[in-house]
Amino acid sequence: MTISKYNLLSILEEHKNNFFQSAKVALTDPVGKNLKKYRVSVRKLIAFNHFILLISGGGYYKVIEKELKKIIKDFNPIRDNQVLLKIVNLSISKNKKLENLKSYLEHSDNSLLDSNIYFKISKQFQVISTLLIWQKFYITTNFPDNEVIENNIDNTYKQLENNLNIGFHNVNRTDGKSIHKLRIAIKKFRYIDQIAEKFYNKKSKYSNIEELQEIMGQIQDINVLQKSIMDYMDSNQKISDNSVENYYEEIEQQKEEKIEEMMIQIRKNLNIG
Repeated sequence: MTISKYNLLSILEEHKNNFFQSAKVALTDPVGKNLKKYRVSVRKLIAFNHFILLISGGGYYKVIEKELKKIIKDFNPIRDNQVLLKIVNLSISKNKKLENLKSYLEHSDNSLLDSNIYFKISKQFQVISTLLIWQKFYITTNFPDNEVIENNIDNTYKQLENNLNIGFHNVNRTDGKSIHKLRIAIKKFRYIDQIAEKFYNKKSKYSNIEELQEIMGQIQDINVLQKSIMDYMDSNQKISDNSVENYYEEIEQQKEEKIEEMMIQIRKNLNIG
């Protein structure tokens, strides 16, 4: 497929429809699989508008990203809590004493669903719809020639790969922020790489980082669960619950194992050791 304004308009429309359709389903039935599909549609819409900026040097990417990230932020607590409940439910089969922790998380989940999230998001939809109309107008009236696009694509790959390289070299297994920064760099790279692949036969040396991204997601889930466990213990200070404290230590060990897997994958991507 060649890059033309007509192809870009068609793909943008496809991403927009997927976004609004998955949003409608997630708002109606905010369960894990629907929330995941919705979050992916948001990230793909952000990535495609980022791609338009990268190949053309303009457009409305920044404001579109800002509004879409508000939606991700609003849904994050619900998504995180449902992931935590899933993890704890698997652990309860081995340790029934974790029922109190499960009840605490379920109560939190209900509180999140009772918030004004639906009203906020419906307002944001109106803003995003308007911004996407502007973006379409920009594509129609400001489309660069092929030589400019080719040059911009080459520069984009260099920039994204350089960001990954920096992330790989700077990651510290004891520093959650450096792990999080690398995870963001991987996400940005993968989405842009998938879009560019539709138009070019370019093959990045970092094309096989899905496994690393999955491991880093699991580390993040454990971090969020540990924070929830600390909140639970703080709110139940008068109750001695060794089973929860032991569970915290158990998942800390699991996290260390995942971090070791992460470091192995990073060395593979850097072709060292």
